[in-house]
Amino acid sequence: FWPCGRTLPMTDSSEMRGGIVRRIDAAGGRPSASGEGRIGPLMALPRMLQEFGVEPRSVLHEACLSPRLFNSADNTVSQEAICRLLSVCAARTGRADFGLQVGARFSLPNFGLLGEIMRNSATAAEAIRMLILHLHFYDRLAVPLLYTASPANVFLGYVPQHPAMDGISHLLDAAIAVAYRTMRELCGPAWQVQDVQFSHRRPASAESYRRLFGQGVHFDAEMSGLVFASS
Repeated sequence: FWPCGRTLPMTDSSEMRGGIVRRIDAAGGRPSASGEGRIGPLMALPRMLQEFGVEPRSVLHEACLSPRLFNSADNTVSQEAICRLLSVCAARTGRADFGLQVGARFSLPNFGLLGEIMRNSATAAEAIRMLILHLHFYDRLAVPLLYTASPANVFLGYVPQHPAMDGISHLLDAAIAVAYRTMRELCGPAWQVQDVQFSHRRPASAESYRRLFGQGVHFDAEMSGLVFASS
């Protein structure tokens, strides 16, 4: 899925890419198995539950997950399990947008070494390339997608392996919020997204989506992702 259409201006070095993989391996990393991802991007989840007055251990128990899941950002979880966990969180807190809110607390260090590499890339384009090439070390719940949406815009998307799974809307909300936070961290607070789209149905209230992203939020789209200026 990389690249599709006209590429962004980037350096291209197979030696550099191999070096990144060796660095991740040396740090004890391994590619996630198909259909699983590391819990790191959602490490804010237990604290969020506590802020809503909900005991995290009871939520993990209800979701049939180990209470030690959040002991390490490198612990892995299946797509089915993370969708179930986010669904339980939404129900117990009364926040249908729980996935969106936990994703909005993401920062690049939650990606471990990959996040460090992205933060120290020469350009935002190179950082995104590192994300596309190496996300499989951290997340194989879905496929990252980057393509030219128009002569002036690109689309950065997230395509789940099992898009019809129960609770998938919560996972998509979290993932697109993570992508948004990633771009803001790379480009600074002046960076603006042009459109944000979700492949799930429109929620009863879209106010929290508009507060996070602005007015250009769309639902029932073919794919979930961000549209922003290629510049």
